Amino acid sequence: MKTNLSQPDRDDDHIKKKIRKLLPSSQQKDNKVIEDLLEEHRKRKFFENLNNGYRQFKADMQNDPDLRKQVEEEQRLWDNTLLDGLED
Repeated sequence: MKTNLSQPDRDDDHIKKKIRKLLPSSQQKDNKVIEDLLEEHRKRKFFENLNNGYRQFKADMQNDPDLRKQVEEEQRLWDNTLLDGLED
């Protein structure tokens, strides 16, 4: 279903009522509420994608010994840098 954002939808009033119900005593503008909700949605999607990618990475590491070796070697290299220039 294609949505035309420039043309009002019959659900606009319904959506505006829901927004006002969420924040009945607020002086926030409807657009600000929508902007905040969109930002929350963007953040949620970002972390969902991040978590899915990490789960896939972990699965790949379990199934691919060469990848696991490569990652472990890179981790060892980075671990060595943690103490560069520091005395015991």
